[in-house]
Amino acid sequence: MVTLRPGPIAGWLFTLSGAALLICAVLIPTADDLDGARWQLKRTLALETHALDRIQRHERYLAALDEQDAGLTIALAGAQLNLIPAGNGALIAPGRPADLDLFASIEPPPPADPPRIRAGSILEYLTTDPSIRLWVIAGSAV
Repeated sequence: MVTLRPGPIAGWLFTLSGAALLICAVLIPTADDLDGARWQLKRTLALETHALDRIQRHERYLAALDEQDAGLTIALAGAQLNLIPAGNGALIAPGRPADLDLFASIEPPPPADPPRIRAGSILEYLTTDPSIRLWVIAGSAV
């Protein structure tokens, strides 16, 4: 009777595949954390750019107030105090009057969050899900 014995190559294939899976279980969550940190950096830079734009707009508005710009003074008197200059008449539009929002031109639009793109592979899911990751590490170690 002839018995078939697995050769030494079969054992090495299991060892190498287990080691590769173990390396993936360590490196993929680390790469995901790094990607999350880079995304957070992009988001913070977008917020900083928004804040700097907002500061510049407010500085221009303050400079116009300091220079006593006639157009700005008339617009502020009309919007905040409901006053109009003596020679001007009120413009009456049909329908319900809307509030005059003078400060809408000062405030920049809110920044949009940069998109965070993930690979979404099965290997990424298996190595980043906390309930499954331990089993993947244990199985690859065996």
